[in-house]
Amino acid sequence: MLLAIDTCFDACSAALHDDGQVVASGYENMKRGHAEALGPMVQRVFLDAGAKPDQLTRIVVTRGPGTFTGLRVGLSFAKGMALALEIPLVGIDSLTAAAVPYFGEPGEFAMAHKAGGTGLYYWALFDGATSTQINPPSLASMDEILQQSKFVKLENAPCAEHFAAYAVTLPDLMQSVEPLYLRPPDARPSVSAMVSTAHVRIATATDIPAIADIHASSFAKGWTVADLTSTLSLPGSTALVVELMGTIYGFVQFQWVKGEAEIHTICVLANYRRQHFARDLMHGLISHLQDMGTTRLFLEVAENNHAARGFYDRLGFATSGLRRGYYADGQNAVTMVKELTP
Repeated sequence: MLLAIDTCFDACSAALHDDGQVVASGYENMKRGHAEALGPMVQRVFLDAGAKPDQLTRIVVTRGPGTFTGLRVGLSFAKGMALALEIPLVGIDSLTAAAVPYFGEPGEFAMAHKAGGTGLYYWALFDGATSTQINPPSLASMDEILQQSKFVKLENAPCAEHFAAYAVTLPDLMQSVEPLYLRPPDARPSVSAMVSTAHVRIATATDIPAIADIHASSFAKGWTVADLTSTLSLPGSTALVVELMGTIYGFVQFQWVKGEAEIHTICVLANYRRQHFARDLMHGLISHLQDMGTTRLFLEVAENNHAARGFYDRLGFATSGLRRGYYADGQNAVTMVKELTP
C-alpha cells in the first residue's frame, strides 16, 4: 500500500493506492494552512479506506518546485512518517506529478505553474507518448516556454489521487528526499543589509542584454543577445546572475544533463573583479545544483590561467584531464570536476 502526498502549491492532497487502484483520497484548495490540514486529511484517508499506517509499504511526496513553506510541510510529514514506519520514501517533482494525467497522449507538451508573483513560471517539457521528462524543472517566462513547446498545460496544483498509481512504478533510489527550490525566498533583507550583500538568482529574458554586454566586455568574441537567447533555449541550459542594488555584475551559464552539469562560461564586469562576485556566483550555482540532485559539476579553464585555477582549487574542484590546443589561441584547456552531494 502506498501513500501519496502533495502540499507544493495552493492545495493539499493525499491518496492511498492499493492493489492497483486508489482506495481513498482527499483534496482541498488552500493558500495557507497546509500544516494544519495535512495530518487530519491523511487520517481521514486511512479511515475511508479502512486501513492502518502499518500497512504502508512506501510513501511518495512532491518535493517541489513550489511554495517554500508548502513543500516543506509535505516533506517533513512524509519523512517523519516513513522514518517511524521504516519504509521507503520516494520524491517526485511537482511538475511530473501534475503531468501524469497527460501521460499516454501523443506528442510533447510543457507543464507550467506560476512562480508566485514573479511573472515567471516553473516548467518542464514532457514526451506524452513515452511518459518521460525531457528537461529538468526550471524557471522561465511564458514567452520562453512557448519557444520550446506550442502545447502548454497550466495547472493549479498536482493531485495525489492522480499521481499515486504512477508513483508505484518509481524506483527506491532516493535515500534522502530534499526540497527542489528554483528561486530565492520572497523574504527580502533590510536596506542596510542590501548595501553590502549580493544576490544570486536565475537569469530571465530581460537580463540577456546586460549579461551579453558583460560577456562581450570579458572576451574578444563575446556572445551577442541572439547567441545567449539561443544558448539558453537549449534543454537544461540555465544562467545565474549576481546582482547588487538592482545592478548585474556577473553571470554563470551552465547546462544540466542527467544529474551532471557543465559550466560553459562565467564572467564578471572588468572593474568589479576580485570583489567576491565570482565566489558568490559559484556558491549560488553549487547550492542550486545540489537542490536539483546533481552529482558532478565540470568546467574547463586555460592552462596558463593560474588565478582562475587557484580559485577553482579553493572551491574543491580537482583536475581531471587536459585538452591540448583547445582554445582559439592554441592554449591548452584543463578540465576540472567537483563532486556534489545532492
